[in-house]
Order: sequence, then structure tokens, then C-alpha cells
Amino acid sequence: AGLVDRVFWIRPGWGSPEDSVLKLGQDRSGSFSEELLNGPFNTLEHQSATARKAADAPLLRVHDIPDQSLAVPVEKKALLDRVRAEPYILDIDLDFFVEDEAAPERPPWLASGSDCPAACRRWPELACPLWEEMEAKVSSASGFLSSGCASSAVSVYRRLSLEQQERLSVLHLPEQLILANQLSTGTRPVRVEQQQMARQASRLRAFLAGLKDHPPVLVTVARSMDAFTGIFDVPTLERTVLELVQEVWGGHEDEDEDGHAPCVSYAEGTSELENMPAEHDFYP
Repeated sequence: AGLVDRVFWIRPGWGSPEDSVLKLGQDRSGSFSEELLNGPFNTLEHQSATARKAADAPLLRVHDIPDQSLAVPVEKKALLDRVRAEPYILDIDLDFFVEDEAAPERPPWLASGSDCPAACRRWPELACPLWEEMEAKVSSASGFLSSGCASSAVSVYRRLSLEQQERLSVLHLPEQLILANQLSTGTRPVRVEQQQMARQASRLRAFLAGLKDHPPVLVTVARSMDAFTGIFDVPTLERTVLELVQEVWGGHEDEDEDGHAPCVSYAEGTSELENMPAEHDFYP
């Protein structure tokens, strides 16, 4: 919050671009909050009444842009011109490639009716009461767990073969629980289709090509596998994104004009790409 003041959100779907203004806040625990001050559905009276709130608060201007609108040359050019006007961070969420039927359920610690401690301020933040309780449960020698926080996912984890548990050991605990929760359904997950992935990659490539001479200062990739991207789709989608970025601007194998090689790093609680599981490791 406060590091950027403008977001261009290119999302799957139809419609016209819309602009909103959000007031950003932070409570004593460090959690961030947003309050809509000005949006496409606000009345003029509401905008006037909330204008005073914005006087001393960090503001975030959000430009909501359905990806289908980029097929309109005038709208695409207008967006490219706005992005080129200043330095920017490019954040690519993997769920950009995911259709609704391939999206997973909510993570087990947020499932409806779950008896879990309060969620951590950021779910990959490993030092918090939720993960301490989960760590104790998955480490228990008991077999089936009939109740309690994420009970079905924990029970499935305990019943995995030693080889499968060893395969999971390279992941962080939240990632292990997300995978175990997928296995608890008893059915193979719906995967992102190649045609869908190729179509979205083509749209993104065409847009980023217009920024080839104005690269971002930073590229971030959000896996979003806690609710929006299936864990078995992450390796293919993430490699697709990294290859696309390398194709447009060069990648970690290339050096910039000063002889510096860009680097790839992973956020706390996020496993490296080569450690992510494959579906055939857990389904016959």
C-alpha cells in the first residue's frame, strides 16, 4: 500500500474499461484495507461526501480493463500510451489463463464451516498460530481425522504413501495442504486446456510487445493457487509466463546493457518452480 498509486488490471472477460479510486488503510496488525471512494457505480453525491476522506490518505487508482477490449485498436493504443508515460511494475497473475471450471475450491483453512484459527496476515507467512496447529496435525501419527480445522485435507495427507509424502516435503505447509485438499475430492482436477492457455498467452504477448521499448522495472508473478489456480496447473502456466517475458524483453539468461543478469527470486512461503508437483505423482 502506498508503493504504487495506479493499477491497470487486465482481466479475462468482456465489457468496457472502468476507472475507480480506492482509499488505502492499514490497521495495527499490519493488515491492509481498501475503501471505494469513486467508482463507475457511485453517485455524484457519494463522490462529494467521500472526497474529504481522500485528502490525507494514500489513494490507488484502478483501471479495470477486460482483455477482450484490447482487441479494439483505439482502446489498446490508449492503454499502451498511459503505461509508457511512467515507470511501472508488471504483475502477471496465473489465473489470467484459468477458466472458471478449472479454478480450485477455497483453501481448506478458509472452507465454509471450518474450525480454524484466524488466518495469517499473509497466508504464506509461516510463523503464525494457524500453521502451528496445522503442522502439529499433519505430523501426528493418527490416521483419520473426523473434525477440526482442514480435517479432510489433513486426513488425506496422513494416508499418503511415504514416497508421496517425501515428494511433498519440498513444499511449504500451505502448499502441501492445498494439494492434499485437491486429493480429498477423490477425482482428477479439471485442468486448464491447451487451447485456452495458448489463446490467453497470445493476447498477453500481443499487448506486451507494444511495451518492448519500455520494459517494466520489475516483473512479479502471482500463482494465486489458494483459490484461483489449480496447483497442478502452476508449473505449466508459470513456465509459459517466464518464457513469454523472456521472449519480449529477454530473461534471466541474458544480460542487460550494463552487463547485469536479471534474477528470479521467490516470496516467503513459496516453493521454487522446479519443486512444484506433477499430477502423475499422485494420480494413477
